[in-house]
Amino acid sequence: MSGAARAAYQVAEQVPVDKLLARQIMASPVMTLRPETSVDEAMQLFQLRKFSHLPVVDEAGGLIGIVSDRDLLRYLAGIDATQPPLRGGEAAVNTLMQSPVLTAGIDTDVRYIARLFVERHIGAVPIVNDGELVGIISRSDLLGSVMRHFILELWA
Repeated sequence: MSGAARAAYQVAEQVPVDKLLARQIMASPVMTLRPETSVDEAMQLFQLRKFSHLPVVDEAGGLIGIVSDRDLLRYLAGIDATQPPLRGGEAAVNTLMQSPVLTAGIDTDVRYIARLFVERHIGAVPIVNDGELVGIISRSDLLGSVMRHFILELWA
């Protein structure tokens, strides 16, 4: 067995059976947007990759915002009362991204993340480790994990 595989098994063995952690269910690596990315470009990426949320990062890779497919659709439909309806998508995503962003660490209990989804009405949480974006968990990831692990007693 390779050293990397052995290390992965050792980490997995250290995780309590009654606890599911962010690092166990997060999607990684994370596709990101730059703040100057146009709404049209972002929409194409959302459609092509079937994403619902994409983090926005600065030149150094620091997390500065997050954009959802709903943010893009609201913008394009002109649902924001300050803008005319049915705009084009040439604007940059930094004009509609949500910031600041709620994040979680790699060892965060997913029950806490589920609570954030419900209480804060959000659909995804970027996962950071030592200030670096390392993953993202969406509502779909969380539900899929519950289905795969059949550990519903954890949620009681």
